[in-house]
Amino acid sequence: MAVLLTGCGNGKTASASGMVVRACGHGMRVIMIQFMKGDIHTGEWDGLSSLDRGVELTPPETGRAP
Repeated sequence: MAVLLTGCGNGKTASASGMVVRACGHGMRVIMIQFMKGDIHTGEWDGLSSLDRGVELTPPETGRAP
């Protein structure tokens, strides 16, 4: 399954983070790619990477997980 969240305003990262947590809870493997306008360090990435249940976070600048 693939989900693409776009648009102006707030809520896209929060929505994606919630979907990642739910998918991990169901034992799914998740890859999250987030296109950032500025600093790529966010609290969401810190929290999701600590799940250690099949979550791969890929910043598009490097193509590798942080």
